[in-house]
Amino acid sequence: MSADAEEQQREQVETTDVIICGCGPTGAILSALLGRKSVKNVVLEREKEVVTDPRGIALDEDGIRLLQEIGLYDKVHGEIGECLAQIYFTSGREGLMTKPFMHMDMSTTEGGSGHVGGICHKQPVMEKYIRQVARGCPSSELRLGCTITEIAEDKDSVRVKYIDDKGEERWLRGKFLVGADGKTGFTRKRYLEPKGVVLETLSGYEYQETWVAVNYHMDLPTPEMHPDFPLWKLGYTPQDVYDAFFPTGFRFIGNPDRPSVCGTFGPRKERLWRFEYVVDIQKGEDPVEMATYDKMAAVIFPYLTHPGKRYGLKDPVQYPTDCIHVLRSRPFSFSARSCNKWSVGRVMLCGDAAHVMPPFGGQGIASGFRDAAGIAWRLGLACRSGFDQSHERLFNGWCLERKQQLDRSIAATVANGDLTTARSPIKIFFRDWILWFMQLVPSWRHKLRLGPRANGMGRYNYTEGMAFLPDLFGGRQLPQVYCQAVASGKAAAAEVQFTDDVIYRPESSSFLRLLVLVDDLEQVQRAREELEKLKVEDVSAGEVKMDEVCYLVTSPDCEAGRSSGAMMDAKQRVYRLATGDEFLASGLCKDRPPPIGYDMYRIKNELGGRRYVLVRPDRFMFAACYSGEELVSACRRVSKALYGKAEAEADGEIGIKL
Repeated sequence: MSADAEEQQREQVETTDVIICGCGPTGAILSALLGRKSVKNVVLEREKEVVTDPRGIALDEDGIRLLQEIGLYDKVHGEIGECLAQIYFTSGREGLMTKPFMHMDMSTTEGGSGHVGGICHKQPVMEKYIRQVARGCPSSELRLGCTITEIAEDKDSVRVKYIDDKGEERWLRGKFLVGADGKTGFTRKRYLEPKGVVLETLSGYEYQETWVAVNYHMDLPTPEMHPDFPLWKLGYTPQDVYDAFFPTGFRFIGNPDRPSVCGTFGPRKERLWRFEYVVDIQKGEDPVEMATYDKMAAVIFPYLTHPGKRYGLKDPVQYPTDCIHVLRSRPFSFSARSCNKWSVGRVMLCGDAAHVMPPFGGQGIASGFRDAAGIAWRLGLACRSGFDQSHERLFNGWCLERKQQLDRSIAATVANGDLTTARSPIKIFFRDWILWFMQLVPSWRHKLRLGPRANGMGRYNYTEGMAFLPDLFGGRQLPQVYCQAVASGKAAAAEVQFTDDVIYRPESSSFLRLLVLVDDLEQVQRAREELEKLKVEDVSAGEVKMDEVCYLVTSPDCEAGRSSGAMMDAKQRVYRLATGDEFLASGLCKDRPPPIGYDMYRIKNELGGRRYVLVRPDRFMFAACYSGEELVSACRRVSKALYGKAEAEADGEIGIKL
């Protein structure tokens, strides 16, 4: 190519800050997170429409919290899905109504996020709404029907060549590239694997199985269409029949002949059902053949056939097969693997491109969401004008944190799988009896019912390079509770809100948010005066802004004007705790279970008397301080924690250049 042609090509290259390869759940939510922070990004996706095949069907409370962050909370319960409710673990071959040897209650609000433990969702609907959020951000652009053909990188940027939806070849240049294009996507398979990035089996989690995943839609049988169905004579309605054969909750079926998992996904009124079962490769079963209708029916339909004695009848009763419509039946190989590197130069991996895991914990999409939440704010920092720090250390800190979280997610997922896939009679016997005995002790029974939530909220064990201050209580996930604004007059007149929504505001450009906990309204003014005296905004180089500080009165019983404190107005960002009953009466509780187990003092109790909390955008605490002096010290250490070096001192204070 001539010099003139090369120059012409360079002039035609479009530019952005972040290029995102793939617009599945991870890529879409990353675009939404960046767009809400005015970070320019372009998403390149091969498919022109949302894939209609529901693959993932479960999302934990961290995932719900992120949907809330991008403004989709009102869609979570009712349109995207509904509460996962109960998860049952059963043994034997007696069908879906077998008495469980253990169950987890996901309907409570005991995890510390203010949400239920999880939802069963329709992935295409969730993706549709996430894309709508991204499209609504002026800084985000989704380019669908685009196929990536080349990635090139230099010291200051990364370029992508792709074929657009009109068949034309185009180039796009960005400061960074995020591969969220799946385990077989171009970013890892074609670009990073030659650079030594490989998907490795995780030590201690050598799980490798092939399963068939089947999605059904059920029609309701009717007396007109099925006049000989025996349950009509017993007074059953069509809905009663459906509920009898497809009970609520999710079931891990420990059938030693063929472990299986099944349950409703999406809103229950839509009558969607997922059934997954193991393919026995050692016995010569072919995965593709086991996904055919006849083989699938031989495995699943016995679970949809009840013994007649349950109804006082002589003959077995089967759900009418003409009411069962197969939407999808496909084999999948499940394993627990993670890439040895998630970030090389200016290219990083998220979601299934970086890690894969078995389906037993509903952690696939949630893990991708956590990837996006952790990398989004770091990309926001690295894309700032005049950024001259080490982006390698910044992104390495993300890798360290996420791999630690991933290990925990996989451990919980594999533990669920072990409960389900045991086939040895001896192992099954001891499993059932040990769990039966544990449930005789109330405290143990409660922990078992909480499931993974019994381990508490997320917390990092510090390793050099992580972006928080371990000596100042950093690295812990900030709980979320409910609150109401305190203003002149009756505080009860204010609407109930989530604390995340009052601490974080999309229009803010600061990296850290400061939450100040106070016991009463008198302390608000004293805390404000202390922050101004200590020049917190100056010492943080504007990363803590006084007009964005959020004050939380750690009591539900306060209102402006009752005490000697100053009268409050909406601009002062003063809130008080809201009770579970107040939340229940609010619109936020619509279509979801009541907040059973909600602890409105969760933030206060976990902070143990610390008053000043510096919170990162991903809801993890950078530092939590007892005093203003500790807070100033924490602000001075931001640069070192992020980039590995402190700024030069000036006039006795350290400025933070971010």
